[in-house]
Amino acid sequence: MTYLTLSIVDSISQLKTSDIISLSSVVISALSLAGAFITYVIKTVTDYNKKIEEIRPNVFISYERKRNFTLLQESLVLKNYGLTAAWIKKIEINPPFENNGKMDFKANNFKNIKDFPLAPGQEIRGIISLLGLEDNTLKKTKRSYYIEYKRKLQVQVSQPSSSHMNSYS
Repeated sequence: MTYLTLSIVDSISQLKTSDIISLSSVVISALSLAGAFITYVIKTVTDYNKKIEEIRPNVFISYERKRNFTLLQESLVLKNYGLTAAWIKKIEINPPFENNGKMDFKANNFKNIKDFPLAPGQEIRGIISLLGLEDNTLKKTKRSYYIEYKRKLQVQVSQPSSSHMNSYS
C-alpha cells in the first residue's frame, strides 16, 4: 500500500467507535443531500419539459363534408388545438386539389397561408367544393397534409406534423 493509504488507515484505526459512527453519519448525510439535489434537478427539468409539451400549439387540418338537402359542401378546417398561439410557416397539400367543375372555390387556398398567427382554439375554414348529389367536382385521391409552425415566443422552433387523410375530394 502507499504511504497515503496507510496514513488514512492508521488515522481511522485510532478513532473511537463514537467518532467512526459520527463520521459515517456525516458521510451518509452528505450522500443523501447529494441524492436529493440530483433528484430535485431531474424532477424540475422533467416538469418543465412536461409543461412545455402541455401548452405547445397543436395544429391540424381536417376534411369535412356537410350535406344540406341535395347540396354537399366539402371544406378543409385548419385548427389550433393547443394552449398557445402558433405561427403558421407553411402548409403543403399533396397532391393538390384539382377542380373538375365550372365553379372554382380556390381549393388550394391553404397553401397561401404563411407567417400567420393562429390563436388557441381558432380555426380557419375553406370551402373546397359545393356540389350536387351526383356531381363529381373534385378528383378523389388520398392526400397528405404537412403543416410547419412554431411557437410564438420561441425562436427557430418548428413543429411539423402531417396527417394522411383519405378525402373524397
